[in-house]
Amino acid sequence: MLTLLGSLGSGGGNSSTEAGALAPAVGNGRKVPTSICISPPPQAIACGSAHSFFLSPGLGEETVIFGWGGNRNNALGMPRKVVSHSENGAKRQQRTLNKWDLVVHSPTTEVFNGQITQSEDVHTRKRHVVPHYFEVACGSNHSIVLEKLAGVGNDDSSMQPPQQQRRQQQHQQELVASRVWSCGFGANGQLGRPAHTEDDDRDLPAEVVLPSFPGSRVVVQRISCGADHTLAIANFVGLSAVSSSTCGRVFAWGLGSYGALGTGNWTDELVPKEVWFPEDKIYDGDDRPGMCDRNVCIVQVAAGTKHSLALGADGAIFAWGHGGNGRLGLGSKPMGGGSVAESYVTENTPQRICGIGRMKYVAAGESHSAALDQLGALFTWGNGSHGRCGHGTATDSDTPMRVEWSMAVSVSQVALGIMHSLAVTVKGQLFAWGKGPATGLDAPDNAATFSPSPVELPENLTAHQVAAGPLHTIVLMTDGSIACFGSGSEGRLPAGTAEGDDLVYTKDQTFPLRLNDCKGVVLGGHGLRDAMGNLSSPSLGDQEQTDTNPAWWPAQIFCGGSSSVMLTSTSKQKAGINVDENLWVWGSSRVTAGADTKQEPGRDLWNPSVLKRGFRSSVHKVAVGLDHCIAITGTVMCTWGDGSKGQLGTGNLSYCSHPQPLTRPADIIHIAAGDEHSACIAQGGEAYSWGCAEGGRLGLGRCLSEGFQLTPKQIQVVGSQLEGEEVLLLRDVACGSEHMAFVTENDDLLTCGMGWFGRLGKGDTNNAYSPELVKLHGVFVRDVFCGMYHTYVVDRSGMLLVTGRDSAICKTTAGHQLDFVPFEPFVEPRRSILSLATRDEHTLAITTSPETEHGSELWVWGKNTYGQLGLPPDQAPRVDWPWQLPIKGIEYNGTKVRYNLAQVATGPKHSMCLVKPRMPNAKKKSASNPRDPVIYAWGSLSCGRLGLTHQQASLKLGFQSQENTQESHHLQNHCGEYIVPPVQLNSVWKPAEERTQQPREVQRQDVARRVEGPCRSWADAQLKLWQENEDAKRQRLTERRHDVESTYRGILDEIERLWDKPAPGDYSIVEYQVRQQETRVEREYLRTLKAVGLSGASHATV
Repeated sequence: MLTLLGSLGSGGGNSSTEAGALAPAVGNGRKVPTSICISPPPQAIACGSAHSFFLSPGLGEETVIFGWGGNRNNALGMPRKVVSHSENGAKRQQRTLNKWDLVVHSPTTEVFNGQITQSEDVHTRKRHVVPHYFEVACGSNHSIVLEKLAGVGNDDSSMQPPQQQRRQQQHQQELVASRVWSCGFGANGQLGRPAHTEDDDRDLPAEVVLPSFPGSRVVVQRISCGADHTLAIANFVGLSAVSSSTCGRVFAWGLGSYGALGTGNWTDELVPKEVWFPEDKIYDGDDRPGMCDRNVCIVQVAAGTKHSLALGADGAIFAWGHGGNGRLGLGSKPMGGGSVAESYVTENTPQRICGIGRMKYVAAGESHSAALDQLGALFTWGNGSHGRCGHGTATDSDTPMRVEWSMAVSVSQVALGIMHSLAVTVKGQLFAWGKGPATGLDAPDNAATFSPSPVELPENLTAHQVAAGPLHTIVLMTDGSIACFGSGSEGRLPAGTAEGDDLVYTKDQTFPLRLNDCKGVVLGGHGLRDAMGNLSSPSLGDQEQTDTNPAWWPAQIFCGGSSSVMLTSTSKQKAGINVDENLWVWGSSRVTAGADTKQEPGRDLWNPSVLKRGFRSSVHKVAVGLDHCIAITGTVMCTWGDGSKGQLGTGNLSYCSHPQPLTRPADIIHIAAGDEHSACIAQGGEAYSWGCAEGGRLGLGRCLSEGFQLTPKQIQVVGSQLEGEEVLLLRDVACGSEHMAFVTENDDLLTCGMGWFGRLGKGDTNNAYSPELVKLHGVFVRDVFCGMYHTYVVDRSGMLLVTGRDSAICKTTAGHQLDFVPFEPFVEPRRSILSLATRDEHTLAITTSPETEHGSELWVWGKNTYGQLGLPPDQAPRVDWPWQLPIKGIEYNGTKVRYNLAQVATGPKHSMCLVKPRMPNAKKKSASNPRDPVIYAWGSLSCGRLGLTHQQASLKLGFQSQENTQESHHLQNHCGEYIVPPVQLNSVWKPAEERTQQPREVQRQDVARRVEGPCRSWADAQLKLWQENEDAKRQRLTERRHDVESTYRGILDEIERLWDKPAPGDYSIVEYQVRQQETRVEREYLRTLKAVGLSGASHATV
């Protein structure tokens, strides 16, 4: 919603009577807003004809600007090339050339540098070495950047806490000081600079100066670039008139051939010139010569290829420029001579679009336009070919028409290209329509889409902003990362390699592809180490699990999509020890429905409970997929959970609430579960797979590369794939989201499935429909791990090798890794892998290194949307380089215990770590020396996947006393969403006689203290309601009822008195008298109608 801030007033000023010239505003009795808050947020992304920009927040007020793509005429603002040369053996000298790279294939921060960062602020006379870019815009071959300055009278928000800065920016986006910079092609005035001299650097970034009055200054608020012209919204501050400032004034410069400047003529404007609107009035008479009334306040502008749009503070839309195909929305006009034929006229001054309601957003494309009303409804008009208007047809529309799709959704932003359109809903969903790869819809045969269709973003992320170029699209996602798609020519997409100065044409990208890290800097995630500090890990002690360990000790942990599984000791026990019930589950009801608990059907399980049903003996291996599980008990394999893609192998697509045994194959030694498929290795070395077959992920050949395999089917491995061997025995298998990896008895590696990003490690991105050998050049594979777009291999020495998507494997150079290479962060110093877990695009690893002081360390990297890396996601949405995560010290009876990091597990939204503590005298096995392992969990709290009881959750979410304020600080801000840092789970699997029970009186006091505190959120209130005693609830409700009755009884009595007929002698006006008067008026009105004989009056009754 548009918001107006500040007082309302009128202005006055100086001279100039020429239409379109600069003149101060004076009052005429009509109030004009003097300060505006522009509803649409500034654009952090922008697309030109072949170049793109992205503004990423840095530390404090700094903003990092990335740029890439076509760079003809230096539209990216790159510094000149510097070359070294020598003559006749003389000392080498450096020479600057008037030359730039024609294509920048990878995002770089060298754009718009030099001239901006080293210039001097003309207002504060201070050196600006840390720029704060506020908004960016791109034309066909020129670029404009708006820089925010610390202006006069403006409190420096950089001195405020980041939370306070964000809250302040949400309520007020008005700038009090700014500068505009331009670079690129400027033959028709696109750069807004006067005619240049011979020594003028036309292609380097330079400041655009807007005209102003003596004693005042111009503050640009927003910018927008068309193909060859630019629009800007500016405020005038410091005018010596009735008003202290006049706001929302529009300036234009550039190509004027189509009237897109709105200045009233068709000439090019080399410098900014003010645009006048129909309601603005200029006085040319004798009474007020040179004065004007500014009656229009503009809050947003949108520049298209040949036309422009402006949005007023009252929600009105103004259009001007070329009117072809009805893109101005002004309707059609009869041609001369009284002909009934219709045509579209060109307007060189702004014209109000009539017949629409109050709007909040406008967008202009190549030959069509769009707007959003206050409720988020989408209106489009103009060229309808290829379905770009989204009305389901290819016909043009000369007036705004509502898109039927928007009747069911609320749209927050819309962007238009040449033949495509995109919209972002308030929920962050991205929709597109039109034609071409820039839609991101991957339509068959490049067919046009005539109505909005959803675009799938990487990793199911949501969109924050979208920018549409002529042939490509950029999406800024809510985690701060960027997705690109569209034409791959001229460097539009950050892919490919440069070959001298020649343009390299890469393949079109028909679906969103996430833009990866830029030279070691994570997009949208700067300053992680400075913000979080230097973390360390406790020292290592030696402790191995022995046959004498208790049966209830945790042995292995597993994380699924929304559930967790823990396997207790599987070692041999003494006679009489029952270890059959050794599988514990908690989390989503899809997996935990068969647990030994009295939970209601469909309810998630928050407390770990043992799973009994379906097993006849103890479980010794488990694999957990997204929403299904596989377990081996004895020699039988059992599956349960979601079976909608055949991943259970039961022969149908049904859901199973408790484990179902599979009769074949038999004698299973290893199992693996992906998101929608499963696999296993039999004792004879054969591999079987089942579930979703899309992309060849099952390895069953090209004939089965789509659909579902409902039962386990043996994978045929051709002997010639491994240097002529006829029999190939497998010992291990790992499942990713869309691919699999196998380890042979000879420690070789085979992969199959989808090859995006090089995740198969074969040197290309092609799919493999059957397992193919991966050449590792002498590496003997110990373990293999599959993520969503990457694969890890650990060799016999513990060295980690990686392949796949660069953002998931901490790759510092541009491009994805297509074959296996050592993991760079663990090369120097050398770190060996003890345990590793990876899922989606994040990884956790336990390492050891003889060169470090600490024997074992927990490292995390990758995506951190839900806190699955143990760090607050709002501070660290992505970890670009391995970060050492500490585990809080374990205490027994007040004594801190040294510990070993034994195993780590992770799911899409949470992670766990198995820790084995030890005392200094660990060799002495006594009752006073407890050594039972403990489990730490962190990440998303939903569905109970962390295994925290409601009491634990309430404590960790910040409802405990203020003794540990540092830990609760991170949790109070996101109550009910995630838990960080790692917290220890209660050992509910421990036998009752061995648990340390807290006195009941202490428990009651803790509950009372938490319930008495104020509610910080809806989740807080629900937890308190759940914890409060029934008698206390009843007493509180009774007290509240008495309070309400005593407070409002008098008000209710007064309302009843006003409704009833007043007593005799009471002449106060009450509701009864008002009703009587309304009845009399109605009677007189009906008598009048009957008297004049109007139609229908005869039926009226008096």
